[in-house]
Amino acid sequence: MMKRIGILCASDMELAPFLTRIPFSKVIKEAMLSFHSGHEMGREVVAVYSGVCKVNAAIAAQLFVDRFHVDAMINAGTAGGMDERVQLFDTVISDRMIYHDVEEDILTEFHPWLKENYFEGDRGAA
Repeated sequence: MMKRIGILCASDMELAPFLTRIPFSKVIKEAMLSFHSGHEMGREVVAVYSGVCKVNAAIAAQLFVDRFHVDAMINAGTAGGMDERVQLFDTVISDRMIYHDVEEDILTEFHPWLKENYFEGDRGAA
């Protein structure tokens, strides 16, 4: 059973709707970020806005793992304006992901020598 969920947003505007709907009880400062901790529907929730760009997101995601020990992470926000059919508050769940800004063979021909470029989603988490 999922115990702790991390919500990662790139901007304060993307995080704002969560701050008004989830009763967060404390703010934990870590690595110049403010992690909001609280409970919703019987689950512990930790939410943060990381700032834009994948390095900032990676820092926040790693802190979710190392410091907060989340069981799942939700990347909430616009993600670059994915598709015109997606409306505000729609939920999009990927079945796999890929880097969009590296050469196609960089992850397979060099460290970490992946079998393929795609990262499969956790089908059991849905």
